[in-house]
Amino acid sequence: DENILLVTEGGDGRKKNNVALTLARDLMPNRAYKELSDWIELVLGENDWEWRIKQKGWHVPDEVKKWLKTQVNDVSGNLSASNSNTILPDSPKSPNIPVKNDGITAERSETHQKINQDTISTAIKIEKATSKMPKESHVSHSPMLGQHVNVFNYKDKFIDFFNRPGKVAIDKTSESDLGIVSNPDRRREKEAERHQDSGKNEPAPQERRGKTERAILEGPDEQVRKTLGEWYGGKCQICDDTFPEKDGRPFFIANYIVPRKFARQVDTYANALCLCAEHFAKWQHGAVEADDIVDQIMSMKTKVEGGLENLQVRIKLCGDKCVIKFNEKH
Repeated sequence: DENILLVTEGGDGRKKNNVALTLARDLMPNRAYKELSDWIELVLGENDWEWRIKQKGWHVPDEVKKWLKTQVNDVSGNLSASNSNTILPDSPKSPNIPVKNDGITAERSETHQKINQDTISTAIKIEKATSKMPKESHVSHSPMLGQHVNVFNYKDKFIDFFNRPGKVAIDKTSESDLGIVSNPDRRREKEAERHQDSGKNEPAPQERRGKTERAILEGPDEQVRKTLGEWYGGKCQICDDTFPEKDGRPFFIANYIVPRKFARQVDTYANALCLCAEHFAKWQHGAVEADDIVDQIMSMKTKVEGGLENLQVRIKLCGDKCVIKFNEKH
């Protein structure tokens, strides 16, 4: 049986975006799918370019914004003129124009089709216009509408996050309290009184809560975690450790080498590690050292290429020597 997707014209752009992402991920598992998702979204008729730009974190130069407004006003003017000249089927002067079930004439349908074509044509013109603008080292052109996107040098960031030196021993600033109590009964009594007093002064739940505004980073690509789980079975790439969650799935953390906050392009399994809770915490908060990380990676060979050992890189994590093991597909 064929599955048919019905999408209404002028529907919710956010729903179309979710549909496009779902279809693209299923069609291209373990591969880059976002360009396909953009294409599907256009096929579904999503023309709200302002929302798309904001959703993807793109930036449009002021020159292009002015040009776009001019084009939109021209298209709107053409639509108004077309609607004012349209003869309704009920008019005595109207020719025999076929009417759809929804009451829209074939002529008006052709007008809508022309507007969609104008929108695509507008995107192509913007792409050509922005491609002629002077390029800078920190700017690139997005394939969608030619927007300028801030980029960064991934290789440099990758090396930086594999070389974060720091202290590898805990500072002993003072002697630890041995916790010996000279009068246990009196201490219990004082602690009980303190607990009762704090209960009497407990504020109402709404008083402990406040409202604030903050920018939240978009969620990670679910395919990254799914792929790591398939490759390593939830076991840590450093110690092979894991534990079963309540539902029986192995626990692991998809740790991004270069954090996702820097760019959407790093949201990929090539930039992620499958780690246990301990090694994730050490990676995030402890010292990481691997001066020759690029040389190690470039010297890796798969078994087909003549490699004799499993793929791995050597690093120091919190001062301890360890290896990160890799699946060949990784």
